[in-house]
Amino acid sequence: MDVFNVIDHDGNKIRDKEVIDYIQRVGTIILVSFSLNILFTLTIWLVSERGSH
Repeated sequence: MDVFNVIDHDGNKIRDKEVIDYIQRVGTIILVSFSLNILFTLTIWLVSERGSH
């Protein structure tokens, strides 16, 4: 179970299920995008290293 606390501008904990679901979906998209970017960068680096030898 994921546990996180998100607060609004007034410092109140956000409890709205729709808002929390949205934050979790966006967070997952960002994480997947970040992971793919790292994989792509690593692949390019490995290919360039292989070609320089």
